[in-house]
Amino acid sequence: MMERSLRRRLLPSPPPFAEMFTEGTRVLLPSPPPFAEVLTEEGTGLESQRRVPSSVATLRLRSGQASGHGGGSGWRPSLPSPVSTSASLYLRFCVSACLSLLVITLAACGGGGGAPPPPPATLSGTLAYVVSECRATASELTAHQELRVQHGEQAPQTLLEFTVAAAVEAGALCASWGASRSGPSSVDAFPIVRLNISPDGKTIVFEVNDNFSVIAPNQLVSPDQEGMFVMGVDGSGLRRIGPPGREPSFRLAADPSSPLGLGGSTEWWIGFSPDGRTITFIDLGPSCSGVDAAQVFTLDLVTGERRQQTCLEPLQPASPYYPTVFPGNFLDNETIQFSTLSAPEGSAQYTVQTDGSFVLTRRMPVAVPGSQFIPNFIITGPPSNAFGLAVPGLPVNQIPYIQTVVELFMQSGDNLLQLTNFQRSDTSYYIGLLSADRQRVLFEASADPFGTNPNENCQIFSIDVLGTGLRQLTAFDEGVHALGGCVLPEPRGYGCLTALFSVDVHTDTVLWDSPCDPFGQNPNGEQFFVMRSDGTGLRQITNVRGMTTEPDGTVSVELIGPLVYAQQ
Repeated sequence: MMERSLRRRLLPSPPPFAEMFTEGTRVLLPSPPPFAEVLTEEGTGLESQRRVPSSVATLRLRSGQASGHGGGSGWRPSLPSPVSTSASLYLRFCVSACLSLLVITLAACGGGGGAPPPPPATLSGTLAYVVSECRATASELTAHQELRVQHGEQAPQTLLEFTVAAAVEAGALCASWGASRSGPSSVDAFPIVRLNISPDGKTIVFEVNDNFSVIAPNQLVSPDQEGMFVMGVDGSGLRRIGPPGREPSFRLAADPSSPLGLGGSTEWWIGFSPDGRTITFIDLGPSCSGVDAAQVFTLDLVTGERRQQTCLEPLQPASPYYPTVFPGNFLDNETIQFSTLSAPEGSAQYTVQTDGSFVLTRRMPVAVPGSQFIPNFIITGPPSNAFGLAVPGLPVNQIPYIQTVVELFMQSGDNLLQLTNFQRSDTSYYIGLLSADRQRVLFEASADPFGTNPNENCQIFSIDVLGTGLRQLTAFDEGVHALGGCVLPEPRGYGCLTALFSVDVHTDTVLWDSPCDPFGQNPNGEQFFVMRSDGTGLRQITNVRGMTTEPDGTVSVELIGPLVYAQQ
């Protein structure tokens, strides 16, 4: 019996690492810790009528109209049921003689004329996500996958379904995946491996590909059902726009430090241009010397033109847990930014124009020998972005195979301002989000600046864009010291992480997914949560089952992810 586990989820990729950043000889050293001010706790057509053998999929499409798919059998529609630029970094010093003030805000309890609780947080945009299920008995493994869309606070609709039967030997993977509580790791095994939604929230792009499935490679779907597809968020206009990729959307490797035995990453991201016409993704293509290697590609959703935008030479993976090139984003309709950990000097971030010129521009400089810190002080402008970047030093926390200090930075034009000084390896590891008024940054960290996170579980914090007013917004805890911090999803009893994803600019609602269980309704799974950027209005918006084990030993798992969110 093959025993493998699905463990680590990166959403969508780790921060671009670099040791230091310079402009000439100007180098940022880590800033003093910000002052703590307030701690607030408050804390989801395709239908084959033929009999399918083991490891072959039965698929059903729920959509308005399928077109242009090439006439493959089984494609029958049915209506649905009801940073950074070259940057100089400026060091902020505290003004108040290195004193930290902590004001703990306590919510009023009970009645007695206290203020009513704030209403729950709400969404106004479009959420697209995948729900995957597996069921392993002593004699068979079956699996089911759905692509769902939710508009605002309406009930979600299922647009696409897959039903899969696989060899019983793969049943151990079902239990391992369930124990990981990592829904996005479904891309390791299930047919939907890449996903995104257009900026206007009207178009979904996804890739169906079983070539790299860990449960049944090349056996889950028929060749005519694989490829890159596009359709409206109401399920209409489904069409195939390209072939399936030759580069896997995940990495798995043995990891003895993990309770599940494996580590890795998932890279399911598809980048959309601001006008919604073009997507970018990573696939194999010829290098400048003619050897296949990971490259940046674009695909025009209107014309169907698929173009290779880089001719990178084969790169040596920096780690077995990461790809050599990470999926990119559009900075504008003609410029793509992407990153790698495998450049000659280590990590690097580049831009490339979409004109097919193959010309790369380095986005993040590194420190040169002999560089010195120059204490220039300026007034920063409006914030444009926030993210985690590596700084010199060794982290005070120990997370397997992550030995770099990552701190939160705010970008304002060509300047970067360091906002945290936790000296940990997982601060803002996935993303930093600006609040709707763009005055605060929300981020994940396992730090304990207030003495309220002694188990170093992953929490959501916020801080203002000048590095003051640090707040801890959540108080998740599984009663044990967390093993994976804000990086590694672990089985229950080893700590739970949170993965911030988006802020709704119309409602100031923060969206994230997590296996944590603040309401006692998520004992062994992963759910979507929302709250306001001040930590109020927390609620769980999905209710998938997670992992359950029946008396006869049958294991059932239902998890969510990947997910994408768009708002006009």
